[in-house]
Formats: sequence, C-alpha cells, structure tokens
Amino acid sequence: MSYEMEVNMKNRRRSERIPVRKRVMLGVSDSYFFAQTLNVSENGIAIKSENVFPPTSRISLQSYTGTEVIILDGMVVWSLSDMMGIKLTKTIHECDRYPVH
Repeated sequence: MSYEMEVNMKNRRRSERIPVRKRVMLGVSDSYFFAQTLNVSENGIAIKSENVFPPTSRISLQSYTGTEVIILDGMVVWSLSDMMGIKLTKTIHECDRYPVH
C-alpha cells in the first residue's frame, strides 16, 4: 500500500484501529473461507485472506470466542492482493452474538 493511500485511509477513519490477530470465517454468497483479522475498529475490520473480493462485495464474518459465536456483516471497501478492508453494517458492539453449546 502506498504512503499516500495509507494516509488517506487513516484520515477517513472515525475510530481507533486495534491490532487483533484472530482466525475468522468469511462468507460470500454460499462460499466460506478462513481468514485472519489484522486490525479491528468499532466500524471496520482489516482482513488477510487468500480469497480477496472486490470493493462493494457483501461479506459475512464469523468469529468464535470460546463461549460465543460473533457474526458480523459488512461490505468490502478496499482490497489488495491478500488483504481487504470491511466496513461493518453494525458496530462491533451491536453485532449478533450466539452462545456456543
């Protein structure tokens, strides 16, 4: 990512990004893939994945905390060769959570 692109993206952020490395499952249409988070904010997530989708793609993410499944929906806002940025439909605090049985 170029320095100019990185500065422009940083200036558009509304909330702080926190480095988080967590394995997640991505869902696009009826296909699912494993990926890894790079950083998380209240409104978005940066993902590293072998399967990268173009901007405007709708995506679903599932994360397991050990006690619950967290489901996040969003849209790809930028993508590079093995990374993409997802803008969340709901904030990280409003996402759907389900207990693990």
